[in-house]
Amino acid sequence: MLVEDVMCPMVHSARVGESGADAAQKMWNHDIGFLPVVDEQGRVIAAITDRDLCMASFTQGRALADIAVGSAMSRVLVAARPGDPVSAAERLMQTHQLRRLPVVDTDGRPVGVVTIGDMARASVRRDDVSTDEVAHTYCDITRPTGMQPLAAE
Repeated sequence: MLVEDVMCPMVHSARVGESGADAAQKMWNHDIGFLPVVDEQGRVIAAITDRDLCMASFTQGRALADIAVGSAMSRVLVAARPGDPVSAAERLMQTHQLRRLPVVDTDGRPVGVVTIGDMARASVRRDDVSTDEVAHTYCDITRPTGMQPLAAE
């Protein structure tokens, strides 16, 4: 199974210079907790989560309206491509402890998002995604920092 088979098509994104309040409003309006951050050409350069925004507001002692997305976004981009096997996306999520991955085209523009929830739903619907694999991915993603990942059986 490929990432494009399980991803959610996604058209919402944030820009580096926009306010945290604007990003949070998009998340609220669309019932999402994650936005890819795009550059002036519309290519994904980072990601931002609702947690990133909350922690930036807290650690900077500033309101979301006074915080730029660029000061709260991830510093390393981890992304998948539509034609990647779901297992490759799972490995990225496990390695980087991510619940969501932006899916980008060959030009780096966002075409969707794949989440651990998307993978769990696919494992229930199809035989080629194992619920055991999804469970191991979830365990690795939610592992507290400093703990070792589960051994594959």
